[in-house]
Amino acid sequence: MKVPCGVIRDLLPLYAENLAGEESKKLVEEHLSECETCQKELANLKGGSIQPVEKLPFKQVEKSLKKQRLKLAALILCATAAVLLTVFNFLTMPQYLPLEDSGVKITEYEDGTISVSLGGLMTAHSVETHEDDQGGQILDIYTWRTDMDALTGSGQAAAYFSLDDISAVYYCVPGEENQLIWAKDGWEPEGGVATLPRLTLNAYLLIAGGAALLLGICWLVFRKTKAGPVFAGAFFLPVSYMAAHFLIKGPNGATCTLLRDFLFIILTGLALYGACLGLLSMAREKLRK
Repeated sequence: MKVPCGVIRDLLPLYAENLAGEESKKLVEEHLSECETCQKELANLKGGSIQPVEKLPFKQVEKSLKKQRLKLAALILCATAAVLLTVFNFLTMPQYLPLEDSGVKITEYEDGTISVSLGGLMTAHSVETHEDDQGGQILDIYTWRTDMDALTGSGQAAAYFSLDDISAVYYCVPGEENQLIWAKDGWEPEGGVATLPRLTLNAYLLIAGGAALLLGICWLVFRKTKAGPVFAGAFFLPVSYMAAHFLIKGPNGATCTLLRDFLFIILTGLALYGACLGLLSMAREKLRK
């Protein structure tokens, strides 16, 4: 049976790359033994006068599928990282303890120094010193524990330190009035002092919102130009930051641990941004098809 040249030409790329099945090889070889035209076509294939093999349809499909799998894996990785960071943030968020749970105890010595011991339910603490209006040094004490402590079974912690040149010691719980727990004789206490949360993250959120609005407008205006993809990618950066802010802090950006919360927002935002870029790239490829 004589096979048409058109059929053989469809098989020649596979035959030239040794990808054809045994029956197809036999069919092509029988035809080539009698057809000079197809012999020249095969010689052109092997000589590289037509498109290289990496651009042949079956290679393009394989390359495209591999690229899509990598993008999907990266997208899943970024989304998973964002979820894990959010969960870890809540597990390690400080829960400040009231004075009665802190186990604080102050001992005063004859030389004017004091020692402070901490215990109770706390697993971590911090101390800050600052100068008051009377020129004395004020010591502020914070203690806390986290949900991670309960999950990991972390026990109570203890701390002990000795200080001099301290006029007064306050126990502080953010959002509440500081409690005076010790003062030198003759020292007049500060009245109505409270440790208030910072609103810096709210300002950052407003800046990100303004940037997202501006970049979104630019994306709409230039979407059909070469600058369109650039503005699209840039638009999702402040959007990712805003999404991360709500995941980490919720609608209220007030914080007493600014550096910690900002770091979690940045890391979560970068993970979300990676996921957004992956979705955007996959959407573009789908539209091209």
